[in-house]
Amino acid sequence: MLRMAAMMPAGWQVDTEDIGNEHGKPKIQSCNACVSSSMALCVWPCNCYGPQSENQPDLMWNIDLYGRLARADAWAVIGPVNWYGPPSNVKLMFDRLVCMNGGNPRPDLIDKKDTLKAQALECSPLGRNQQEPPLRPHRRLFLLRR
Repeated sequence: MLRMAAMMPAGWQVDTEDIGNEHGKPKIQSCNACVSSSMALCVWPCNCYGPQSENQPDLMWNIDLYGRLARADAWAVIGPVNWYGPPSNVKLMFDRLVCMNGGNPRPDLIDKKDTLKAQALECSPLGRNQQEPPLRPHRRLFLLRR
């Protein structure tokens, strides 16, 4: 990982984060699959868990993974392959990033998680015209490692 970071062009920032499953460290909480009821329930950034929560600490919020990944030009995920699949925290991170691809940027329209309001919004002209918030281009590479 450090060799890859050293080969980046001048002026690029390299942001690294260790999302390994160490005992006592906050973990990435699992996706609640809001999108299975309505895409409008899936909010960007995910609001199923909150920042600095005492009850369910979530690594995605606590270390600002949403913002850091959104600002990155490229992602490099470095880690082992366990039984032909990624480590659990990498899988959980990508599950939670479903909201990044078309998530509802206006949770106020659905009273946070009201399923009936979300389904109505999805069928309304307002719901069909919602666009993702524009991402500003930055020259940053985000490296994750286990």
